[in-house]
Amino acid sequence: MSSALKILIDQVRIEPNSQHTLLLYAHRFTLQPQPFFDPSDAITEQNLVQLILQYVQYLPTHLDEFNAYCQRCHWQMVADQSNRIIASFFERSEIILLQTGIIGLLDKVYFSHRLIEELHDHMMCNLGTPATSWNMTAANLLVHQWLGNDYAAKLDGTVIELAHKLTAQAPQLNNDHTQKNQANAWPCFCAHHGLKLNF
Repeated sequence: MSSALKILIDQVRIEPNSQHTLLLYAHRFTLQPQPFFDPSDAITEQNLVQLILQYVQYLPTHLDEFNAYCQRCHWQMVADQSNRIIASFFERSEIILLQTGIIGLLDKVYFSHRLIEELHDHMMCNLGTPATSWNMTAANLLVHQWLGNDYAAKLDGTVIELAHKLTAQAPQLNNDHTQKNQANAWPCFCAHHGLKLNF
């Protein structure tokens, strides 16, 4: 699953107009009032482009990390079903993706990161330790704004409904893991890539 996604993302990323189109969208985004940007940061279009590219490219790794954690916690059924859901979301428009570049990919990547986030939050409530390398909350909120609240809210609604069904069918989680300091163990994806957001 993650290997196929990586190949698709690499194909989309090298499309001739992909970077240029992404830069145009970033320019429009920075022209809009964004109260969640830290005033001390000089946000540029290039900052945003790099963050979005990293956000998209992290998805295969994010899936691998989540799947490995699910396997250790006997939640493989949840991982398998979420993988199928994500795969079907990408497969519907693979030809269009190759024509539209990263911009055409972004809603699908957002949906996938959000589904992992919702399932991960459920695991965190029970296990107390992060399942993945990065805290994606701020990055997901940023992309939510980028996609537009109406559309992103519809995707969020679908994600929450699916996550509820998947966790309801899953076996109970047992906390056999050592509690960790989440502030130290789970760094923010946006902050790591140089953007401070005030959400």
